Amino acid sequence: MTALNWELAPEHVLILSDSLALSGDDHRPAFMTTKVFPLSHLGLCIAGTGVQPLAERFWAHANSKCIVSDVAHLDEYATDILRDLWLQLHSEPDYQTEEARRFTSTVYVYGWSAVDEAFIGFAYRSANDFVSEPMSYGIAAKPAPNSGELPQMSGLKDFAELMLLQKQEDRERPRMERIGIGGEILMTLMVREETGFTAIKQQPIFKFDDYDEDWELILAKLPENQDHPLSIAALARDP
Repeated sequence: MTALNWELAPEHVLILSDSLALSGDDHRPAFMTTKVFPLSHLGLCIAGTGVQPLAERFWAHANSKCIVSDVAHLDEYATDILRDLWLQLHSEPDYQTEEARRFTSTVYVYGWSAVDEAFIGFAYRSANDFVSEPMSYGIAAKPAPNSGELPQMSGLKDFAELMLLQKQEDRERPRMERIGIGGEILMTLMVREETGFTAIKQQPIFKFDDYDEDWELILAKLPENQDHPLSIAALARDP
């Protein structure tokens, strides 16, 4: 799962996510990953919360199997594609458990619409059978702060502080209830250039203070390392 925050405006899209993935069995760090997937030839980005492989597979499908021109065109097919991918996912052994059947997923698509001549976005939620939901302009945060209210946001610094808050609140939960926010903050920025093309810039902008500890846990869980004294010690001290 992930922390996913964004600002959607007609003239730009700013998306920030973390890079940590947890293992399903013990909710400890499993690997670092990118969670926002650009499709430069379509001028759009795909992201997801919940069951992360769904967004990745939707990106791969849109990249190689969809004859579409932009985000609005992809939206015409997205619901049916996601329903099929969701069924395929839940036919696999890893998703046959009772816990896995309770998992949900939301896929977000942000991009430039030639018809609207603006950036637009859509959300597709497993809880709503992946029906297309146009996204409103403004700022959103997943997960929302415990207070239920977003702080005033005016730039990257404020987004970074929001993610620090999200991480702190997540860390206060029992380990098996955490979504697992960590690694680095990855920024994705989409703007429309004077050339008529959409520019997509993606880079890390911040490293969480427990980044090295998470890497130790990732390495400790590798099969070839699990019996090593340092791995045993790392797993023992992880709350």
